[in-house]
Amino acid sequence: MVYRLTQLQIKRNTIPKIELRGFENGHEVDHIFSQYDGFKNNIDPSIISSYTNLRVIPQKKNRGKRTKSSITKQLLLHISVL
Repeated sequence: MVYRLTQLQIKRNTIPKIELRGFENGHEVDHIFSQYDGFKNNIDPSIISSYTNLRVIPQKKNRGKRTKSSITKQLLLHISVL
């Protein structure tokens, strides 16, 4: 569900540096508050996939994060209502 909603957010919203996404450029879309933490904390998939929770970062950095979140749950919930 999160994957599908994330793809819709990418199509409908401006994500900074989205043009860098792809294997040839070595960048990926990152969920700032991770999908794993979202599932673990029972957060609605629409919040996890919100464009405010997405950014484009180097693939190596994203893969290094694994399941870690870069923001707190409280900040995620705050930015999702802006």
